[in-house]
Amino acid sequence: MGLQNLNLRTRSRKWIKSASTDRLYIFIDESGDTGLPQESSSKYFMLNILVCDADGALKIEKHFSRYRYFRNADKEFKRYKSNKDSQGILNELLLHISNIKGVMLFSFYLEKQKYIGPYLNSIQKTERDYNPTRFRNFILRRSLEKIFDYVPVIKEVDGKFRSIEILVDRYLENREDEENLKKYINNNFNLPTIQFINQLDSVYSSHLQVADIVGTLIKDKIEEDNINSLKDFIKIFNIENIDNIKE
Repeated sequence: MGLQNLNLRTRSRKWIKSASTDRLYIFIDESGDTGLPQESSSKYFMLNILVCDADGALKIEKHFSRYRYFRNADKEFKRYKSNKDSQGILNELLLHISNIKGVMLFSFYLEKQKYIGPYLNSIQKTERDYNPTRFRNFILRRSLEKIFDYVPVIKEVDGKFRSIEILVDRYLENREDEENLKKYINNNFNLPTIQFINQLDSVYSSHLQVADIVGTLIKDKIEEDNINSLKDFIKIFNIENIDNIKE
């Protein structure tokens, strides 16, 4: 096990001692699109995820406010995300956030041309195998399974799991899609029960903006072939082979 993985494993053990037990929040930002892997579609698909407890969520909000004030950043850090010369500041921000107790950062990415798995295989199989909704939900489920290898689901005094809430940047089209996703996730025995799945607009959520910044840095480092430089504070998984997900 490498030093980065050891550090993240140690951090997840500390979570057990430090995390508050009222609610676990999972903020998910999607990067790229679910279109077929061709020129008119994005090259990569990513889920970038912030996991935090209630105390961690409050500290992130305060931390973002300080950065906006002292670093003269706009509300969504757009100026920094579009300027490679400023991305050291984003690295610094995520490093500080990852050191908050009860907080972990994850990224799951795939290059769609190399993906081996269901619902995006029209090149290798037939176009009938393509289903963007099922593809997105499947990748989310497999990503959550990995996350819960690292993030303990702490039990309350009465033996019940604390509540878990998933918050996604708006991409589900209606309430039916939200309910279908919840049923799909909760029918999986490898996952704890997810009590809430809600959508937010990232402009109103510092926590979704954290996940978005993760995606910005990951994509740039993939293109630079320098993704290892982020592994000290982000847990990164390549999910092109869905049966052999690699860190």
